[in-house]
Amino acid sequence: MKKLLVFIFAFTLFSCSNSDDGNTFLPNVPVDETVYLNTHAELQIAGGSTTVPGGIKGIIVYNYDG
Repeated sequence: MKKLLVFIFAFTLFSCSNSDDGNTFLPNVPVDETVYLNTHAELQIAGGSTTVPGGIKGIIVYNYDG
């Protein structure tokens, strides 16, 4: 058990880095989008969702509470 804890601690310690690279898989794309509920009927009910163009490959908008 003690060897396992030492292994987990060492693995965690060596997997950390000081680089500020951030996420290299997704580009940093600024998004300023206005969504009007009248044009998307799916968003007028709770649990409805739709996609709008923007961002990298579109934006998914979800109506959580209604």
